Amino acid sequence: MKLASEVLQHLLQAVVIIGVTFLTFGYSYSYLLLDLYGGRLLSSGRGPILLRWYCVYVLVIAVNGITECFMFATMKKEQVDRYNQKMLIFSVIFLFSSWQLTLHFGSVGFIWANCLNMLARIVYSSTYINQYYKGYVNQPLTGLMLPIYLVFVYVVALVVTSYSEVLYLQSDGISAKLAHIGIGMVCLSAVLFSVFIFEKDLLIFMQRQYSYRKEKKQLT
Repeated sequence: MKLASEVLQHLLQAVVIIGVTFLTFGYSYSYLLLDLYGGRLLSSGRGPILLRWYCVYVLVIAVNGITECFMFATMKKEQVDRYNQKMLIFSVIFLFSSWQLTLHFGSVGFIWANCLNMLARIVYSSTYINQYYKGYVNQPLTGLMLPIYLVFVYVVALVVTSYSEVLYLQSDGISAKLAHIGIGMVCLSAVLFSVFIFEKDLLIFMQRQYSYRKEKKQLT
């Protein structure tokens, strides 16, 4: 139980850090990415907005994948059957929200509907995990919460890169693009350094797992 809790906690930490990193930089670099890939055809429309919200969806679906995977792995057959019945309710809610949100907000509404569907499933699986580890000191869902110092670094990176994007859009030349990319690389380096400083437990766990798998492979 302790090992399973530790693995789940660190997996959640990893996907949250990766997802928030993509979200932070995806917000400020969606336009540039689409502009480099497809030119004005992609970057001048709703493409950047859709890509930004898709970054949110990637974070949400990653967390849901981890929590649901644990839930299914530990559920009894009767519990799985009951959950499959609840999935029908989730599907109906998703179809209705997709219809309404797409009707009022267009294509971005479909991404919102998917996010709402995943969030509902995360709430359900998180409730199950809380009950499963009720009374235990080590609560794996704490992996969903980033340290306040790391949150501060992400916020600063978001503000700096967003301001950089505003300047880049005002001066759409090659030098502006390179400057925008350079600022992003500096901010990403600061984020990675902060992860190294504030998430040492996660890095130690990953290193330990890598060494274990490497030794196991050598023995076989």
